[in-house]
Amino acid sequence: MNRDHANLCILGAGLTGLSAAYHLGDRDYFMLEKAVRVGGNCRTEEKSGFHFDAAGHIFYPKTDYVKELVTRLLGENRIEADRQAWIYSHRTYTRYPFQANLYGLPADVIKECLLGLHDAHVREAREGSVEPAHFLDFIYRTFGDGIAKHFMIPFNNKHWRVPLDQLNLEWMGKFVPRPTFAQVLDGSLKPAEKCIGQNATFMYPKRGGIQAVCDSFLPHIRPPELNAEITGIDLKKRTLEINHGRTIGYEKVVSTLPLPVLVRCLKDLPTDIAEAAAKLRWNSLYIVNIAVDTPSLTERHRVYVPDADLVFHKLAFYSAYAPLMAPPNQCAASAEVGYSVESPQDRGTIEERVITGLRRMDILKPEHRILFTHVMDMPFAYAVYDEHRAPASGYLREFFARHDVHCRGRYAEWEYQNMEKNILTGQRVAEEFRPSAG
Repeated sequence: MNRDHANLCILGAGLTGLSAAYHLGDRDYFMLEKAVRVGGNCRTEEKSGFHFDAAGHIFYPKTDYVKELVTRLLGENRIEADRQAWIYSHRTYTRYPFQANLYGLPADVIKECLLGLHDAHVREAREGSVEPAHFLDFIYRTFGDGIAKHFMIPFNNKHWRVPLDQLNLEWMGKFVPRPTFAQVLDGSLKPAEKCIGQNATFMYPKRGGIQAVCDSFLPHIRPPELNAEITGIDLKKRTLEINHGRTIGYEKVVSTLPLPVLVRCLKDLPTDIAEAAAKLRWNSLYIVNIAVDTPSLTERHRVYVPDADLVFHKLAFYSAYAPLMAPPNQCAASAEVGYSVESPQDRGTIEERVITGLRRMDILKPEHRILFTHVMDMPFAYAVYDEHRAPASGYLREFFARHDVHCRGRYAEWEYQNMEKNILTGQRVAEEFRPSAG
């Protein structure tokens, strides 16, 4: 469907854009998506009957509204399960989160972690509650030297790919579990029966991967125009250039594009906007997907890997919780490998290094036949929460808003948002920018 003008253009058919379209109902809008299908980074790629998500999404709805909405949209195509999240360190597996599940680690490691946590509590009692200067300071003040050394620092170094003393605390929310000393002590004496934390249970499609969540919106919205990349924005003329060719006019735009991408689209780039955009930092992911000719590699769903000698920091075993992600008697898995401008990865050796690491962990055994590997690239995976993020991204969003281009969603607002917040953001878009019926 080609148009030469739209009252409201939605840029990007990821989860935020799809939710916005859904909640706009029969109101007039026009959605553009550069890819061949909807989903954005909540997409699933299929190859030879295997399905692989971009970064191994699973869905943790906490609000009744979102849970009921997704339950209704997916219908019978869903499962709900307790998360099996584990950590691999010191050649053994312990439950996630590390700080609450020390049981099973070497005795000297447990001792070091408990003493460090005790010292951190003594320090807090002596000095009072002190606001940490940065994320690294938070780690030491909250968990002590042992937990910092054996998990928090090495894992977050691999994940963020930037110095941890350059990260502030704005991103954390409830995403870093903080058990009491009694809980940590208890978790060092006996194994936990299940995961703790805000994401202990999850919802996921039975078939089709996380793509099925995005696709479930399609029967309820106007068809988006696919293969339609925004290659230029003229703020004065209020036009969008698509695929370096045709243009369409707009009254208002809701952009879910990554903020740096939106800036690059500007036909006339003001100096102050270029300078603000240059302050934005992010890390990216290579997702190395693996198809294996075996019924099962593990019953674990997720494995977090702090070991600096292993290139990946997180593993996802799709077949352990959604068997239809792979053909019968075969399984699908993936490994996440972080990279950034400051800390790049050799793309040419990623697959080999992942396979080597999985063999070292004894996940891939000599008798396992690898059918194929497949790499997905996810740029802009996480906005880096440094001192420049909030002021620079705020400056850019305010600039665009003055020209009726409104940035909404995880990548456009340059913040961490989970899938639930994406859906709620889309709902708010519909309330905020509901045009007249058309």
